[in-house]
Amino acid sequence: MKLANIFKYFSSGISASERSLIRLGCPYEKKPDGTLVAKGDINLRHKHLKRLPDLSDVILEGSFLCGANQLKSLKGAPRIVTGDFYCEYNQLKSLEHAPQSVGGSYFCCNNQLTDLKGAPRSISGKFACNENNLITLEGAPDVVGDGFICHDNQLTSLVHAPQDVKGGFWCHNNKLETLQGAPNDVGGLFNCGKNKLLHYLHAPQGFTIFYSDLGDFHTYQSLKDKVLDTPAHIEAVQKWKESLYEKSTSLSQGFNIRKPLQLIFGRPAPAVEAIQVRKPLNFKTPSR
Repeated sequence: MKLANIFKYFSSGISASERSLIRLGCPYEKKPDGTLVAKGDINLRHKHLKRLPDLSDVILEGSFLCGANQLKSLKGAPRIVTGDFYCEYNQLKSLEHAPQSVGGSYFCCNNQLTDLKGAPRSISGKFACNENNLITLEGAPDVVGDGFICHDNQLTSLVHAPQDVKGGFWCHNNKLETLQGAPNDVGGLFNCGKNKLLHYLHAPQGFTIFYSDLGDFHTYQSLKDKVLDTPAHIEAVQKWKESLYEKSTSLSQGFNIRKPLQLIFGRPAPAVEAIQVRKPLNFKTPSR
């Protein structure tokens, strides 16, 4: 630490965030309103950190990397990161205190997250939350400028998934029973293999390739012809709707629900995670 910075570090009147920037040797500018704008990447990976230095008042014009530590909280993370944000391979159970805005990609994979509350509403690059303990996508960004990666979790539903995904969508190796909540179009591949899907009724209609346990499809029309419009699939959808009706009727006991059928044949069906459905059906599609 330079002598001038030592005097500044120990002087009164500077914030904890400014002290952290001085200690890290990160160049910064203090705006007239007191805002701290740091320039360049901050790399704290593999530092055996159990907590972050206080950078909560910092706008970082660069990327912030704090992966591969022992963090249980993101308290202290920069308020805004214009580059990429990496907090992967920690022990995080929440994204509370994460940056409010991230200009690049966002990697929170390989943690212990059960939801995505605290994530920014929009991401320009990739959003990777794979290999956590996610049981819901609540809190996920609304817009992802590249790929959305949520494979290898405990998801039974894609409700709360981003609806504007410019790249691919990876949701394989979960416990999905339907694709309800999936975006209508994705800009790349859509991989939903290795799940417990009862049917493919809510599959996206726009993709470059659709990967599934029933095969790979390069167009929505081929998916329709070989899966969606087959008698076996139509029967599977009907049985699923009947199971939803049975469940809604059971739940309506003691309540005045006049038209439970509307839940099934009218507007979108109830969230799947609230419904115990039957075993997946082993229907086969015609050979391609």
